Amino acid sequence: MTAPDSQLRLDVEALVHRAGCPVAGPVDGSDWCLPVEPFLAFAREEGGWSADEVRAAMDTYAIARGGQRVPVRTAREAMIDGVRRLAGQPPLVRREVWMVPMPARPVGV
Repeated sequence: MTAPDSQLRLDVEALVHRAGCPVAGPVDGSDWCLPVEPFLAFAREEGGWSADEVRAAMDTYAIARGGQRVPVRTAREAMIDGVRRLAGQPPLVRREVWMVPMPARPVGV
């Protein structure tokens, strides 16, 4: 981290709602996803936060809302990774997104 209290100043909620954020889908009231690398670049540009602290803060934010960070692969990339696994090699590093589900509604509403 760049500073001990830097994590406290990183307000993920405000950053996700800021104009220019690369979020896909409406953040309020629906499922949405956020590409990791473009968001890290956006956060670095907006506040100068390091990739590690943004990744940690966004992981915490997504998990608290029932989401997670997941890899994204094309069918061809998945096939190549399958062949690599059969050959005893690890899969290649791919793109990632944070996926966050629609907020749960109270039962009976």
